[in-house]
Amino acid sequence: MIDMLMWLCIFSSPILICILVRKKSVRFKAWLAAFIISWVVMAITVLALWLGYDLYLSYKLELLDNDGDGSWSNKEMETWTEEDHNTMKRYFGDGGRNVFAVFIFPIFSLVYSLLVTAMYWLIANKIRKNV
Repeated sequence: MIDMLMWLCIFSSPILICILVRKKSVRFKAWLAAFIISWVVMAITVLALWLGYDLYLSYKLELLDNDGDGSWSNKEMETWTEEDHNTMKRYFGDGGRNVFAVFIFPIFSLVYSLLVTAMYWLIANKIRKNV
């Protein structure tokens, strides 16, 4: 449920930013500012979430090294719980999460912000002219 709320906030940020920027100006520079701000907010939010989760998993993996030598011996691995094994799998086996957060989402957020801010600006201008 929290994930859905988080993604809802991320994907609604261009609209909220357009509303805030449009209160000050309706010119092209204002649209460009709204577009750039929404793109940066979306990309930085996902990168921060990715980094936070990556640091959390790193911390959990450090706790699995009982003797502190920097590696896991077979004896240490035998004491791990199922959750510990899953943490290790999530950290090492989830390259897609890394690629998505670092490379794909910034491009996706650029396109998404461009489309949403442009549509918002066009619809708002049309409504303003009709009133």
